[in-house]
Amino acid sequence: MSVTKRDVVIAITFLRGLRETVEAAKDARGAGAYTVGLTDSILSPLIAVCDEHILTPIASQSFAGSYIASLAVIHSIVIALTKCDPAHSLEALEKISKERESGNQFR
Repeated sequence: MSVTKRDVVIAITFLRGLRETVEAAKDARGAGAYTVGLTDSILSPLIAVCDEHILTPIASQSFAGSYIASLAVIHSIVIALTKCDPAHSLEALEKISKERESGNQFR
């Protein structure tokens, strides 16, 4: 799937930041897409490569981080974007669904 200036790309990474995610966000922004980084720290490399960023804490009292706040933000963004252009959103979701069914996303 190619990215254009009509697209919004939401890059999500936590802690030190996954290199592939940061590079994908940088490439998407270079292609003209509006990029939003969702991360847990102002020190994240996503901050520098995205147009906007949203900080969602993952710190928890337990031994593992909690991603509940992040999931709530993701859900809200997806709903808002879908309402902006339902036809475009459905078209993109169909492409994503076909890609997932093919199993090619992990190659």
